[in-house]
Amino acid sequence: MHRFGPRCLITNTVCQSNNNNNSSVCNQRGVCLPNDDSMSYNKTFTCICSNGYHGDRCEFSDENVTLVFHKDMILSPNIFIHFIQVQQNEDPLRSTSFRTVLTPQNSISIRWPLPFHMIFVEFEKKYYLAYIYRILNFQTISSSNRCPNLTELFNQTILQLHPTRKIKYYHLPCQNSSLKLSCFHDTIHLCLCQQHTNVRIANCFLFDHQMKYDCAGQNECENNAYCLHDKPQCPTQSMCICLACFYGSRCQFSTRGFGLSLDAILGYHIQPDISLTQQLSIVQFSLVITILFFIIGFIDSIICMLTFKRKSILELGCGLYLLTLSIITVVTMIFFIWKFFILLFTQTGTLSNRKFLFSQCYSIDTILRICLIMNKWLHACICMERTMTTIQGTRFNKIKSRRNAKYAISILLLITIGTAIHDPFVRDLLDEQHEYNDEIKRIWCTVRYSRSLQIYDYIIQSVHFIGAFVVNIISALVLIWKKTRHEQTLHVKSDFKEIFKEQIKKYRHILISPLTLTILAIPRLAIVFISKCMQSTNDSWLFLVGYFISFLPPMLNSIIYILPSNYYKTEFGNAMHQYQSQMRRRLNWK
Repeated sequence: MHRFGPRCLITNTVCQSNNNNNSSVCNQRGVCLPNDDSMSYNKTFTCICSNGYHGDRCEFSDENVTLVFHKDMILSPNIFIHFIQVQQNEDPLRSTSFRTVLTPQNSISIRWPLPFHMIFVEFEKKYYLAYIYRILNFQTISSSNRCPNLTELFNQTILQLHPTRKIKYYHLPCQNSSLKLSCFHDTIHLCLCQQHTNVRIANCFLFDHQMKYDCAGQNECENNAYCLHDKPQCPTQSMCICLACFYGSRCQFSTRGFGLSLDAILGYHIQPDISLTQQLSIVQFSLVITILFFIIGFIDSIICMLTFKRKSILELGCGLYLLTLSIITVVTMIFFIWKFFILLFTQTGTLSNRKFLFSQCYSIDTILRICLIMNKWLHACICMERTMTTIQGTRFNKIKSRRNAKYAISILLLITIGTAIHDPFVRDLLDEQHEYNDEIKRIWCTVRYSRSLQIYDYIIQSVHFIGAFVVNIISALVLIWKKTRHEQTLHVKSDFKEIFKEQIKKYRHILISPLTLTILAIPRLAIVFISKCMQSTNDSWLFLVGYFISFLPPMLNSIIYILPSNYYKTEFGNAMHQYQSQMRRRLNWK
């Protein structure tokens, strides 16, 4: 309801439909704005149309344009679509749209409100002819549709001519039947090869190849992103062209960081309002792997807890480390699968409770981070404890070992939480409306680090990742070295190398843990240090593999510790026998 007057008591009915006073004159949920009577307007109101509609009353639906690319063409993440409108006695009018190819795909759909007669597609500084009114219908765009640069068609003699003389030769490439050209371009023109009577000629028009990406000084894009208007004059839409490592409608989200979140890796691949069977292969693959990891990890943790909660094992500090590691694994697997399904349900539009999403945004990634770090350091503590037990032999104090383990676990937990406590304070829950469809909205859990905090986080994570592995390896090697020296002292004439090999074989179960963890850490570390960030969604598979690999160590505790050790296998057998006996007694009692 629009009102005017000195006290806003007079109702302005210009936006109300004659047929229904409660409905707007603008169709398709368009917003009606009364025009100022003091200014000269041809009409008394203006309709601001929602996406997909245009016209004075939003009565027309936008043209639905679908561009299909040949399967052999590798699309760039950033694609420009140039719509050319031919005008009488004037230069053609160009309007440009921009699309980000979020997933591996071979088609692009666009709703376009303006009239057009030609369409050119541009990516990686190359132009492709997609459509000419009444001449070239929409077809699969392939390399044959490329508009080559003039430098590929003429020799230096012609290229160095003055433009007014050089343009006289432009008909020659079109008449060369071996080239089969449909178009080409120079520094200021786009040219079509068209049939005129019995000869093909070049029909050229001015085309600005050096577009300005600042939206006439009204750039609202973040992180130094470029801003593009759809039209040089009287633009109706602006779009952000993100630099590498950033994404979002305003390039507000970053894919930098040591522990890249699943939101940034997989979020844009999840399509809203689509069932799981219709989702992309990367989403379906992630779902299967997540469920598989959870089942394996949960079973592994149950096996470990049944084994390591035995009284005989808990007499040593190593037993406390192993039991704590099993509990951490259970927590990790629960939050691991929880994280995936919350992301899936949020991006498909199934889950939208703000309070719940707000709480999980501040907690899940931080808890997972703490659990993974604790997992690494607990492995290191177990390896050090085993080394001390073997070296000290009969001098080893079980009571002191158990007490020290309790202190070490508490201190490790406090240090780990302390080094991750900054993460929740830089997280936020943001809404992102689809730039081409008002009805599609995404909710993102984002993290924004300042430059100094990012450096701090990078150093801390590097220490956790590398430090734990170094401690593991050094502890294992010290153990084997000490045992080798001890055996050589007892057997003076024995060869050092032979003794060393025997000790490696004897204590191979101690080496399995650090070597396995180191091997599993290498892909993750390589991705982080080499790639620095996920530069485009085409890198999603690589980073997704790295993400899942980081959750492999918590799933392998029984393989690393129980299978290589006869002692732990015996204790597991005793635990299972005791559990079966208890179950039989309960069944008999019932």
